Amino acid sequence: MIADRYKVEREIGRGGMATVYLCTDNQGGENVAVKLLRPELGSAVVKERFLREISFASELDHPQIPKVLGSGILDGVPFYVMTYIDGESLRARLDREKQLPIDEAIRIAQAIARPTAYAHSRGIIHRDIKPANVLLSNDSVYVLDFGVARAHGIYGPWQRAKQNPILKSDKRWKCPGHGAVLQSPNGHWWLLYNGYRANGPPPRSRSTARWSSE
Repeated sequence: MIADRYKVEREIGRGGMATVYLCTDNQGGENVAVKLLRPELGSAVVKERFLREISFASELDHPQIPKVLGSGILDGVPFYVMTYIDGESLRARLDREKQLPIDEAIRIAQAIARPTAYAHSRGIIHRDIKPANVLLSNDSVYVLDFGVARAHGIYGPWQRAKQNPILKSDKRWKCPGHGAVLQSPNGHWWLLYNGYRANGPPPRSRSTARWSSE
């Protein structure tokens, strides 16, 4: 039991900083997800980072970001409560299926862009978009874990990112009509890697290219 209210059913996620549990809210009976800072990591710096995560997540109200329902302290350890979404991570799906169809990879990439763009419009940069932090539930896609997010103006860091050659997208991977997905101003360049996993190596010529530049 957490805070004499949330009955722990099972662990559903564990990261470097916190553990997430599926719980039943005894006041309403609904399932919720409770993210609890790992007690052994309760230094002042880690606590400050976790509290910042709670603050950022509480500011965001988007259908593809789990909503924060409340927060508290349990024996000196902070936690917060979110809406529970039944699904699997993109990481789990990639481990199981190895490759995704092109249309599905594009659909997921576009879906990820919406909540991250919303967060950016609120001055919050996620900084840790990766398959493990993307949740798939039926046809819906959710972005999780703002644990390393930072508050920042959107245009400054994007302009600097464009000058970094490591972050410049390879034009061979521009999908006609979908170039904005792979060049979104949030630095989510791992989508190029997943494009490779979905479709094999980059095309060698225009005659075989489905993801080539025009």
